[in-house]
Amino acid sequence: MLLAVRDTAAEVAGSTRGGTAPRLRLAVLGPLDLRVDGFSVRPTPPKIQQVLALLAVHADQVVPVSSIFRELWDDEPPRTALRTTQTYIGQLRRCLADALGLDMDTITSEYLVTEGRGYALRTGAAQLDLHEFERLARQGREALALGDPVRADALLTAAARLWSGMPLGNVATGPILRVQVELLRELRLGVLEDQVQAKIALRREQEVLGELTELAAEYPLNENLQGQLITVLHHCGRRAAALEVYSRLRTRLVEDLGLEPSQALRHLQQATLSGEPPARDGRGPAAWGRARVDTLPTPRTGRR
Repeated sequence: MLLAVRDTAAEVAGSTRGGTAPRLRLAVLGPLDLRVDGFSVRPTPPKIQQVLALLAVHADQVVPVSSIFRELWDDEPPRTALRTTQTYIGQLRRCLADALGLDMDTITSEYLVTEGRGYALRTGAAQLDLHEFERLARQGREALALGDPVRADALLTAAARLWSGMPLGNVATGPILRVQVELLRELRLGVLEDQVQAKIALRREQEVLGELTELAAEYPLNENLQGQLITVLHHCGRRAAALEVYSRLRTRLVEDLGLEPSQALRHLQQATLSGEPPARDGRGPAAWGRARVDTLPTPRTGRR
């Protein structure tokens, strides 16, 4: 059985023939899901799910056949890899055709297209939660940079709500998807950091103190998170706890990486010692030293 809910696919196809364009929604910010007019039509074979996930995280980009080989078979593709991949793509196209009530020519030319030695999943009128997340996150960052924490908070909250768990948590991942999952987690973490900055600017630190404490514990060497936690604790009147966070961070950086905290963090510690409250300018996450990842890279071919 190719579709998770085969009978609902037929029902959707029937409504399409009545003249209403089907609404396709693809989700990767949690379990992989494919829905048409609210009905789940996610393919059930694990390898086809894997191919769909790879195409989805690179939607509207060409995914080379060599990248599909590497994702499915790592460094040991079988001699039949090309034919097998073409079979998986054909089955995925049939899944879309059945779900949308469209002919295979339309699917091949408008939805899942062949380009050179690769394939591209074209979203068109479809909704992809990753694209929506990136749009909201970008607008939220821009609002922070413009000094509008109210708008930033609303946008970033909407972005965070699109997540429903571990990205692609129901998909068997190979070497390429494993990297993409980590990058997706970085994207989410960046939005959460921006949310904290907006709350600080709005003097609503108490709302994020609990979650921020948990995140800082999960990422003990993330200087941006630790700096935000120091700032929030200071604004909440907990200077001793803020200084303890700095001390713990410095110990970990020195012992694990042989590094001292960044200059910005050292200044933050001195301000905390002197009782000077950190700024609430809301212009964006303080650059404590962690590089930000804002977009997923184009899939690469071959080994790195």
